[in-house]
This record gives sequence, C-alpha cells and structure tokens, in this order.
Amino acid sequence: MVEDAQIPQEMNERLADAQLAVLGSMLIDEKTVPLLLRVLRADDFPDTTYRHIFEALREVFLADQPVDPVTVLSRLDKGFAPVIREIMQLTPTAANCEVYARILREEHLLSRIQDAARDVLYAMTFEDAFKALAKAAGLLLDGGSTREATYGELMHDYVSRMKDTSKPDYIDFGIPEVTQQVHISPGRFVVIGADSSVGKTALALQFAKHIAGTGKRVGFFSYETALEDAADRIAANAIEIPLSTTKAKTLTAKQLAAAEAEDASWGALPLKVMETADFTVEDIRAKTMTERFRVIFIDYVQLIPTDYKDAKDAVSYISKSLHRMAQQLGVTIFALSQITMPEKRSDGSRRYISKEDLRESKQLKMDAEAVLLLDMWDTKTLFGDRILIVGKNKDGSLGNVRLKFEPQYMRFSYRPPEPEKEKPKKEAEDEDFRQTKFEEIDEDKELPF
Repeated sequence: MVEDAQIPQEMNERLADAQLAVLGSMLIDEKTVPLLLRVLRADDFPDTTYRHIFEALREVFLADQPVDPVTVLSRLDKGFAPVIREIMQLTPTAANCEVYARILREEHLLSRIQDAARDVLYAMTFEDAFKALAKAAGLLLDGGSTREATYGELMHDYVSRMKDTSKPDYIDFGIPEVTQQVHISPGRFVVIGADSSVGKTALALQFAKHIAGTGKRVGFFSYETALEDAADRIAANAIEIPLSTTKAKTLTAKQLAAAEAEDASWGALPLKVMETADFTVEDIRAKTMTERFRVIFIDYVQLIPTDYKDAKDAVSYISKSLHRMAQQLGVTIFALSQITMPEKRSDGSRRYISKEDLRESKQLKMDAEAVLLLDMWDTKTLFGDRILIVGKNKDGSLGNVRLKFEPQYMRFSYRPPEPEKEKPKKEAEDEDFRQTKFEEIDEDKELPF
C-alpha cells in the first residue's frame, strides 16, 4: 500500500513531467501547437513558470509568428531561457503530444479534486463542507475550467490595465457611429439578428472585410451562402459593381479593371470565407484554432448541426458552446441569428424587432455580450434605409443607428440626421426610439420594443 505522504509527491512529479512534455512538444514541432491549443488552456498548468511559457507559445501562434524558442523568449523575461533549454533537452520526441495533454489535464484535475475532498474532510461547519462538496462536483462536471482571483488580485490587474497607455483592442466595424458606441474586445460573443432578406449576411460580410483590413485574421463560416455568391456581394460592396451586372456577366472594361485592381491590392487580406454546411461547433473550434482566426462570423446559428432534435435545445447548446469558445480562445465571435417577426398592425406597420425576437432560444440574448438587430427603417416596406438597433450592450449604451442601404452594392453606411419633416410618419409609441443618430437609452426605461 502506498503511504499517504507519497501520493502528493508522486502526483507532483507526474504533473511536472506532463507539463514539460507538452511544452517540449510544442517547441520542437510546430505542427503540434494547434492540436494542443484545442484541448489545453493556461489554467491546466499548475506551475506558474510553465503556465507563462504556454501563454507565450499561444500568443506567438495566434500572432502568426514562427513558434520557436527565440520568438517565444521574446515575449518572456530572459530568466525563462534556462527553463526552455531544459524543456527542449528533456523532450526527445513530440509523437505522443496528445497523450501528454490528456495526462496533464487528468492529473491536474485529480489534484484539484483531491484538494476539494480534503476541504470536505476537514470542514468545521456544515456550510463549509457543503461549499467544498459543491466545488468538487463542479470540477467533475466542467473539468475545473473556472477562473478565480481575490479582491486584491482583481484590483492589481485593474491598476495594471489602466496604467497601460495602449489603446483598447476594440473591433472597428467600419461605421464610426457604431464603433464609437459598441465596444467589442477579444473573447466576446456577439449576436446579429435580422429577418430574411433584410441584409444581415451583407452587413456581416462588410464588417468582416473591414475588420480584416485592420490586420485581424477573420473567418466567415457560411451555412447558406455559396462562395461565388459571397464573392459577388464583396465585389459589389468594394468596387461598386451592381449585383445585376455580375449575375449577367456584363462587366465593362472599366469595371473589370477595377476588379483586377482590387484583387491585386487586397488579395492578401486575412479574410477566409468557408462553406460549412456540415460543420458542428466542435468543427468551428478546430478550424478557428488551425487557421488562427482572431474574429469569426457564423451565418447563421440555427443551421449549425447538433445531436438535439428539439430546435430550442439545439440553439441553447450552440449558444453556450460559442460563448465558452469565445472566452477560452480569446476569439471574438459574431453569430448571426434569424428572428421571429412581430405581428403587423392594421396599417401594415409593426414594432421594431428586439432581442426578445431571436429565434428558437432565449439563451442567445443571455450569453451574448452584445446584440445587434438589423431592421427596416420604415417597417412597412423592405426597400429603403435600415436601422441597426443595439438591443444589448454590456460594455456600453443602448441605442440605434440609421443606415443607408444600397442593395445593388450590398453596402451599408451611416445616414446623417434628416430634417423632422422628412421623417416617415410613425405611431407615437415608436417615435421615442426612432433616432437619426446613436443616442444612449436608459436601460431602466420601458423601451417601445
């Protein structure tokens, strides 16, 4: 029988060996990096030195830089050099990297469960025992993926972030009136809701192209739009070639030259559009890691296949999974969603759509850090301007922006305020919400939707 005192020491040795083997595999064989990043996170490394090295490896990989000791060390203190040399010397091969990763996760989880079990054993009150037992159960359910920090650690992190003078890494939508109010940082889950034919795919492609133009690697997962159709819309938006002209293949020599110039100047844009009709959430995660995407768009969530038969259960699972993926990978996710249209009034008008109208599941509005809703400015007709409603915004204000929509070019742009007399006549209950520029709305106020 093994003595109790021997167990922690043996476990520490196994954990150290597993951590070393994983990091060594990543350093000697770059092909293992995306495989291991899919299944491991920094929290899986109990040793802080190894954890920092893993974080540096991840940052180098996501920055699309070569994963080698020199590049990794450039993101660490010079004191890490002897550790990295030792790791590489003690790792003869990367052939069993996935086995090392599994051992690391299991050993680390086992140690945390045993810690929780000891807390239960030595608890002095029922409440302490109950809390410790709940913690142990939680570790079994989600693999111990929780993050935690004391009040002092939180404030220390806050002060450090505020002393950093670099600008926040918020998404630039390409429409200043939206960018200034909707602050979306890495690791956020955003839902874009709209009805069919309103233009949510065109808007998402416009956002995706602009974001890629800022240097971020962007992936567009399409469940209904063919690559050729996506190209037609992008061309219409970028170089003002009407869709009808593209479909008829009647481009003028000037238009063809403009397309060739766009290809030459923007051909290396880090934007990839993919037909992904059979992709599950797990496939999206794997592709995101392999391609090193920093921002992804999914068009649209109700089409992602799952094993659930009930649509509500399926979308709830998808929403939770995407939200967790955004947090774990530090990737910004824009998930497009269909909505259930409000009933029309007797005059043919209706209220604007709201986050309550997201189809199939209320989970989407709960998980999303922001909900953007695209609707017709004049709800009686599909033609004309659009309104982008910020229905949820954890890091900013609510409100809306009026957008000019040019369907022949699949293009959206800000529509400046119009004189009062030019505004379409609407029912009084809608007038408070129809604003011609983004304006903060009190969340406690009863909104007209």
